[in-house]
Parts: sequence; structure tokens; C-alpha cells
Amino acid sequence: MKREFQSLLELQELDLELDRLQRRKQEIPREVQRLKEKVEALQKEKAQLVETLRERQLLIRKLEKETLAAEELLQKHQTDLLKLKDNKEYQAKLHEIDLQKQRIRELEDRTLEVMEEVELLEQEMPEKQRDLEQKIRTLVEEMEALEQELQGLGDRLMEVTSRREAYRTRVPAPLLKQYERLRQTVGGRVVVPVRNHTCTGCNAELPVQVVINLKVSQELGHCENCGRFIYVED
Repeated sequence: MKREFQSLLELQELDLELDRLQRRKQEIPREVQRLKEKVEALQKEKAQLVETLRERQLLIRKLEKETLAAEELLQKHQTDLLKLKDNKEYQAKLHEIDLQKQRIRELEDRTLEVMEEVELLEQEMPEKQRDLEQKIRTLVEEMEALEQELQGLGDRLMEVTSRREAYRTRVPAPLLKQYERLRQTVGGRVVVPVRNHTCTGCNAELPVQVVINLKVSQELGHCENCGRFIYVED
């Protein structure tokens, strides 16, 4: 294989590496943003645990106040009952007393229900908080690793770009011009081997004579279907 041919292949490998590095450089910020959104969601979930407990505790105090007010009203109704002499008014007051007793029972039942919810929340919260904190730490570590990778990519890009410039000088100008034009139009690998009489770039079957000529000359050819450089491997 001629030296300039080998240099072209090596140049292509560097370009493919640059492509990979550039893609990765674009992917990392998106991955970091996705992880940040997950962290924010977990932090909200963690805060919601505390807020839910606080809301239930406030609700208990509210229910207790309502119960106290209902008991005071019941006591007033019972006191008023002793003053009534009219039977109709007496029966109406008894009905109000029954309704108030029912209201008190409902408030007490609801208070007991919420107290049980609070007790369960207080039991489960520490473990849930630890679990959420661990998930957050893991995500933060992933973000830090990505940030470090991004910094390393900058150095790697500079290194590969420098090597690429060195290899460009080893490729004859006309050949280099064709190569770079193909890179712009086709992308990816533009110098590909022939295998089983087939261009491995586009999978088109090549004429037998074309393959024979490539074997004999050990030169680069062009695929008539996709335009890529083609060669026969040793």
C-alpha cells in the first residue's frame, strides 16, 4: 500500500475520532441537563414529604379547634334546652343537639384518621428521605463525572486536531481535496475496502473487472454507486 494511501486511511481514522468526540461534546450538556431535571424532581419530592407532614399536622390542629367549637356549641344547646317549655321548640333543640353530637363524632373520627396518617408519615419519612438523598447523590456524581469528561474532551480534541493537521500534509493535495469533498457530501467513512466484490460503504456489487484492476494496481478506485474511495485489502 502506498504511503499516501496509508496516510489517507490514518487521516480518516482521525477524522472519525474527531466526529465521535464532537458528537460526545454535544451529547454531554444534554445528559447533564437531563440529570439536573431528575435531581430537581427528587428534591421537590423530598420537600413534598415535609410539606405533606406539615399540612397533616396543621389539619389536626384545625380539626381539634373545630371539635372544641362544636363541643362548646353543644354545651350551649344543652343549656338552652333546660330553658325551653314549648314542646315544639324543645324537640327542635333536641334535633340540633343530635346533629351537633354527630358533627363532633365526625370531627373526632377524621382527627383520628389524620393522626394515624401523621404517625405513618413520621415512621416512613426517614427511610424515604435517605432513599431520595442517595438517589440525588448518585445523580450529582454522574453529573460531576460528565463535567470531567467534558473537560477531558477539550484536551483530546486539541490533540487529535493537531495530529490530523500533521497527516494532512502527507496526503497529495488533489487526493486530499477529493477526500474532504466526499467527507462533506457522504460523511463517515469515505475510504472503504471491497469485500466479496461489494463496496462496504454502500453495499453495491462491483463489476468483476473493477475489483481485478484494484487488486493488480493496489491503487484507490471509486465506487460508481456512492462515489467513495474503494480499495482491496491485502
